[in-house]
Amino acid sequence: MEKSKLLPRDSFFDNYRAILIFMVVICHLISPLARFFSIKFIYRYCYIFHMPAMLFVSGYFFKSSVKDGKLVKDKIFNFTLLYVVFQIIFTFINEGKFSLYQSQSGLWYIQVLIIYSLIVPILDRLNPKFCIPLTFALGLVIGEDNTAGHVASLSRAVVFLPFFMVGYYLSSDWVENFKEKKNILIGIIATAATGALYYFAFDITPWMLNMSSGKASYASMRMSFLEGVAYRSIWYVAAFLLILVFALVSPKRNTIFSGVGKRTLSVFLLHLPLCVLLRKIEFYQYFKNMNEVLVVCAFIAITAAVCFIAGSKWIYWPFEKLMGIKFKGIIKEKN
Repeated sequence: MEKSKLLPRDSFFDNYRAILIFMVVICHLISPLARFFSIKFIYRYCYIFHMPAMLFVSGYFFKSSVKDGKLVKDKIFNFTLLYVVFQIIFTFINEGKFSLYQSQSGLWYIQVLIIYSLIVPILDRLNPKFCIPLTFALGLVIGEDNTAGHVASLSRAVVFLPFFMVGYYLSSDWVENFKEKKNILIGIIATAATGALYYFAFDITPWMLNMSSGKASYASMRMSFLEGVAYRSIWYVAAFLLILVFALVSPKRNTIFSGVGKRTLSVFLLHLPLCVLLRKIEFYQYFKNMNEVLVVCAFIAITAAVCFIAGSKWIYWPFEKLMGIKFKGIIKEKN
């Protein structure tokens, strides 16, 4: 897979990211109401692939940040600055102790991106035919380590690395060919089929949720090493399948939610403290005795509102400025 460095604004990916960030937000918002079966089903189904898909897309666009095996250094500092700022915010919200080491809530995602920013320029020097199998092997082996899940998102960084690197090595020519040949009707049918399959397998796949977190060790899931490798391999296949399935339903043209897909960073970072605050004010008490269908509809509407507001141009502006800061003079330039 030959990498392409020229990645112009793409409505297909904007729409795809909008779909994914909607799933991320709704999963975090509905998690306290998992006693409803439909909510538990949505939560578990989305968790199989929504973060792997986010990292897959991040990997695809990350190639423009690596030139001749060297990272554009500002990327590391921009992500680190965002991470520190929101760690401080969460420290105040949770009334806890500040830590650079242990990420709070969903900030592990930013922590993982910082790790990838450091290691991908090294991996970029490897042949993709060697590198990608290596990342899968590492993702399978890391599950045997009982401590990696508690070390600065190390376990998640290793487990999700194959998704990031497959996206990183995916060529823009392949993507263009896929977009031309993809069929939304097939995508809708495939989405329904995978949803139905998971519905019937729901009771025998409780392990899928822990496996898809990327944090749990095999021992914590009461699995032997071989069992863990087998189940994680199944999850890898399922996650990649769903990444493809939902790519099929992503429109190619600009849509009403394309703008949200352009600004997923602000949506992701702002919905996290919102979820914490909603728990603190006991917001979910109002829904516990409500009709299940109404609860699902209400949270679809709430999620859409959060995505559109947090993904607006005005809300995104400070994030754009933060990510645009140049850190000249921090790293010594070679003559």
